[in-house]
Parts: sequence; C-alpha cells; structure tokens
Amino acid sequence: MCFRIIPQASSWGRLKVTKDAMETILSRTLASPSFYRITLGFCCKIRAVDDRFYEFAAYPLQNDSQEKHGRDLEDPWSIRHAGIQHTFHIDMKASSWLILRGPQSLKDELLQSTESGNPMMPHLLILFGASKEWRWYLNYLEDVLLKMSDKVCYYDMEPTSKDNYNLDVRDIQNLQYFQSKLLRLQLVARTTLSTCRALMKHGTRYRRIYFKDKTPAFEYFRGELESQISKFQSYHETLTYLLQTAKTISQNVDRLLTYLAQQSTLNTTYATHATLALAHQQSTTLVHLAKRNSEETTSVKTITYITILYLPATLVATLFGTNFIALKQAEAKNSIVGTRDIWLYPAVVVPLTLATMGLLAAWEKRQRGKEERFWRAISRGSRP
Repeated sequence: MCFRIIPQASSWGRLKVTKDAMETILSRTLASPSFYRITLGFCCKIRAVDDRFYEFAAYPLQNDSQEKHGRDLEDPWSIRHAGIQHTFHIDMKASSWLILRGPQSLKDELLQSTESGNPMMPHLLILFGASKEWRWYLNYLEDVLLKMSDKVCYYDMEPTSKDNYNLDVRDIQNLQYFQSKLLRLQLVARTTLSTCRALMKHGTRYRRIYFKDKTPAFEYFRGELESQISKFQSYHETLTYLLQTAKTISQNVDRLLTYLAQQSTLNTTYATHATLALAHQQSTTLVHLAKRNSEETTSVKTITYITILYLPATLVATLFGTNFIALKQAEAKNSIVGTRDIWLYPAVVVPLTLATMGLLAAWEKRQRGKEERFWRAISRGSRP
C-alpha cells in the first residue's frame, strides 16, 4: 500500500502543498473527477461555506487538542473533515491512498494496517478515528440542551425572584442555532452511514473476486464495519432525539415569552385603568370643588346685596356721627342744623372715591393687557 497524507495547518487554512505538487499527486493517484471537487473544500476559508460533508469523512474533535481550527470559538467542539481517495490496482492487487487532512494519529495506524493484507482495513481505521469522539460530543450536546431545558422548566414567573433565570429572545436564537448544528450533525451521521454501507459492498466484492484466500481478514473487517454501522445508527437516533427535544424547548420558550408579553400587556392595561380611575376621581373632586365655589360665590353675592341694602343707612349714620351736622332743640321742637364746614365732607370724599375707582380701572386694564400678550404668544407658538 502507498499512502500520501497531505496535512492542513487549520481547518480553515490551506493544504500544506503547492499547486504543482497537488496536480502531480492527483494525476499519479488516478484521482476521480469527484475527488477534484472535494479538494476545493480544503481551500482557505473566511466563512462556513461549501461545508456540507457530502463526500467527506467527518469527525468531531475538541478544540483544546493539538489540532487547531484557526477560529475563535466558544464551543469546545468542532467538526473536522478529511478527503480520502482509495485506488485499487487490479493487476498488482495493490492500493494507493491520498488523504487530505486526516487525524494526526492516523499516520501510525495506517502503517500498521499494511500487515493485515486487507486493502479495505485503512477504511476501518479511519472510521475508528472518526467515531471515537462522537459519544463524548453527543454527551456535551445533551448537557447543553439539559441546561436550556432547566432554564425553561425552572423559570419563576415572579420577576422579583433573586434566583430566577433570565429568559429572552436570545434564548430562541441560541436554540435555533443549536437545532441547525444538530441538523448538520445528522447529515454527517447519515453520510457516514452511507459510506459504511458502500464500504461493506466494496469489501464483499473484493473478497469474492480477488481475495478468496483471505476470508478471515475480510470477516473481521465485515464484523467491525457492522459494529461501526450500528454505532452511527445509534448516534443518528440520538441526534434525532436531541433535535426533537430542542424543537420542544424552543416551542416552550416561545410560548413562555408570549405569555410574559401578554402578562406585561395586562399589567400595563391594569395600570392604565388605575390611572384613569384616579383621574376620574380627581375630576369628580374638581367638580365638587367647583360646585362648592359656586355656592360660596352665591353666598358672597347675597352678602353683597345685603351690604348694598344697608349702605344708605350706614351713610346716614356716618353723617350724623360727625361734627358737620348738629341736632338742636328749640321751643320743644327738634331741628337738624348743618354747620358751615359741611362742604368739606363731599370735597374730600368725592375726589378720594374717584381716585380709588381710577386706580382700580388702571390695574384691571394692565391685567387684561398681560393676558392678551400671553395668549398672542401662545398662538404664535413662541415662549410667553
């Protein structure tokens, strides 16, 4: 067997090979036209495109290992892929391999597989490397989903609770991203299952035609490959369960946020009703005060009429209380006699009354002028 492994600096970086060398390798290994398209998936990337793994061997890997992805991600796991071209030479009963970006531990294992005499054994080793981290990756995803589920199940409807979870639209966004990740993993699992079944078919044909004397080696290959198929079927079922659970949690979050929005609307409505009730109560109080003020005005008006009624008598009493008029008795008859200084009374009272009325009229005119200027400023839209 001949192995050519072309490494890659990071999953988003370029292959460590020149263009001319790559063209030479592809031509000498008799690479199929579809494999030429696979090599495009290992070009330098700036975003996640052309990464569907339809024709790749994909495997999950923790980012704290020696294999780097060249990105700053919070998720400790990522999906890596490898391109594999296996050419079997019928006349020589020999194989040549071209591997793009395989796991770092694959090189030593491939060298050991040459001793088995089974040309399909490297496929089995590659599947072993691709499946050994799946269990831990699914456990990690299940833990993440469990935390999201606890956040929804133990959410306290009382907003004043100190130990309450924060729940908002970002949780729906995170769940949507989580579902897209699970759908991508489902695609990887289905593709790997299809690859395993295709390898089973090719392995059976090779044993029947070319390697009839190596039945034990192919039986071992068949048994291990069936075990890998069973594993990836289990992984696919687990992903289906996680995806359904994520959809259920997303629906519950959406319903809970809808309920919280409705409660907020109801609380706002209740507060508005309370404000309107308070305004109605204040309006009723103002009406009562206006009515009472009207009654007081009527009382003042009545008192004013009474005062005007008694004003002539008050004037007469005032005149008779002064020294301008004297009451004299002569021959048993009473008479009223005015003094010569009686003219002083109207001379003082009349000018003083006119002056008071003039000052009152001037003050009222000034107040009316202020009010007119105020309303003119308001009508122009300027500050008064």
